[in-house]
Amino acid sequence: MLKKAQISALVIIAVLVLAGVGIFFIFQKKPENKNISDEDSRKVYSFVENCIREKAEQGVYYAGMTGGYIKIQTLSNDKNVAYYVYENNSYIPKKEKIEKELANYLSDNLGLCLNNFSDFPGLEIKSGEIQTGARIKNGVVSFNADYPLTIIKSNRTSYLSKFENIEVPINLEKIYSVAEKITQGQRGSGFLCISCINKIAVQNGVYVEVSESVLAEDGYVFTIIDENSRINDNAYRFSFAVL
Repeated sequence: MLKKAQISALVIIAVLVLAGVGIFFIFQKKPENKNISDEDSRKVYSFVENCIREKAEQGVYYAGMTGGYIKIQTLSNDKNVAYYVYENNSYIPKKEKIEKELANYLSDNLGLCLNNFSDFPGLEIKSGEIQTGARIKNGVVSFNADYPLTIIKSNRTSYLSKFENIEVPINLEKIYSVAEKITQGQRGSGFLCISCINKIAVQNGVYVEVSESVLAEDGYVFTIIDENSRINDNAYRFSFAVL
């Protein structure tokens, strides 16, 4: 009987220990968006989401001016437009490269909009390191941000971190495809086939402007204009150069 009682006691102790460990880890783990229903948390979430959207739109706009890059490339013309064809060699960036440029722009510039959360004087907001991503999809460019935030007010604490599927309604996937086709046609051709470019434009529902650089030796600039993709009610423009 004594041996059975000892075994029962050990079992009970083991159960209590396991329960204690489980409770410890439950309280140690911070949920991704805890207490998002709280009014203060919802205001902060909406504020950050709007800032992400603002900077994401800026990044997509600036990328369109320079051929998909945020940082000016060595192989660029006098207007800082990147060459996609240079001396019969192709330098068109991979789509993943453009996505990385857009994500980096968001990471580097989001703080300018957040302004240390000065719009929330009644809250203590602590932020962690931000990680961002961008995906060029059919019809949109989608942005995600993992941005750990701790929101403290009186004795109440909330946590935010995931800001997902924030979309910029620019069909960069189609525009990139048009740029690829034009680049393939211009590489090694030695002449400008306007009818070929017009055919590609009509097939994809866009316009393509062709202009000569200020300096003739800098070649041509192609600008793809998509009336169905708009930022601030302006048709989106995407430029690249060919020499």
